[in-house]
Amino acid sequence: MRVVAGADTLFIATGAEGHGADVSHRDGSPGFVVGRSATTLSWPEYRGNAMYMTLGNIHVQPRCGLLFIDWTDSRPALQVTGSASIDWNPGRLADHPGAERMVDIVIDSVVETPGHALMWRSL
Repeated sequence: MRVVAGADTLFIATGAEGHGADVSHRDGSPGFVVGRSATTLSWPEYRGNAMYMTLGNIHVQPRCGLLFIDWTDSRPALQVTGSASIDWNPGRLADHPGAERMVDIVIDSVVETPGHALMWRSL
């Protein structure tokens, strides 16, 4: 998953019955999303806008989708779906100053869209 390893941004879609859907972004230095195994991704969560829509949705309904795009390259875009969980264990935060928790997603599906950057440039 070269796209994930080099990503500095991801978009996460979550939802909760009766509250609708939410899409927001997460970002950091390339490599902020880490593959913990062949089927699990993790990233640190920071305070942000303190609205906690994404985290609240994950708490109620863990199904979510991620979108990874490399805007500068012809690498594929990746759509990842799975089930997320929030880990508040301070031991996992030692390598992420300022982070308040970690989010883990167990992957169910990955869809690759090749050459997407060329499509975006032509719009």
